[in-house]
Amino acid sequence: MNTLARQKRRPDPIALVFAVLMLALAVLAALDWLLVLEPRLRSEADTTARALANAYARSIQQIVSHDPEGLDTDAIRDAVGEMLELTDSQTGSPFFSAVSIDFAPPRQTASFRMGDVECDSCLNNAMPLFDPRNGTLVGNLSLSGSPVFYQAMRDDARNSFLIWTAGLLALMRMGWWALSRYQTHSTE
Repeated sequence: MNTLARQKRRPDPIALVFAVLMLALAVLAALDWLLVLEPRLRSEADTTARALANAYARSIQQIVSHDPEGLDTDAIRDAVGEMLELTDSQTGSPFFSAVSIDFAPPRQTASFRMGDVECDSCLNNAMPLFDPRNGTLVGNLSLSGSPVFYQAMRDDARNSFLIWTAGLLALMRMGWWALSRYQTHSTE
């Protein structure tokens, strides 16, 4: 009876191996998320924000090139206002949080900023604006893309990643349980 009680108190080597494997898998999954997936998602979100910013930069460039003598500031402000109103259909969050245009001389008095310029988590993109007729620099367009691109991709990837990791850990736990049951039956 004493030997049976002592055998039950000793740690099961199979259980110990599976516990170490499950812990190692959880640590590797966390490192994979932090070192591989998260930076990749950030990069993809930045690329998406840059592509959208480029499309709007072209439309503003067209407005700037219409009047060789001056700037149609009302048309430019309307175009920028449309950019700030563009929202994600699922979350309702705006794609851009701030837009600023700094015009080159002699038009620098027309420079302006619109939106939330104090966004710390925004994806910032700066693009030069050229006059398509003669190629001269007209100004610089700075766009702050809200983190909606990044957050949407991150949330989807994180949910999928957690489901697969939890499923793998559950399978390992069931394997450990089956092996321990087999070991118990074989010792009996």
